[in-house]
Amino acid sequence: MRLVAVLAVAGVAAARNKFCTTYGDGNYAFAGSCAQFFSCANGFGWLQPCPGDLLFDSTLMECVWREQVDCEGRPL
Repeated sequence: MRLVAVLAVAGVAAARNKFCTTYGDGNYAFAGSCAQFFSCANGFGWLQPCPGDLLFDSTLMECVWREQVDCEGRPL
């Protein structure tokens, strides 16, 4: 499990960042919220919200129903 602790791209255009160039393409848990995740593609990263009442599962690496998620201390 990888948690992204600090993001500078929230709410703005994506920028190449060290996290995405290190870990590669994919979705990653965001330490700042269980309702959001960090998505990487080609070295660029975006902070994404889970739709509706879904939360991000750091094991499955996708948004799932609230009852199925252990947020592991991440705030909602």
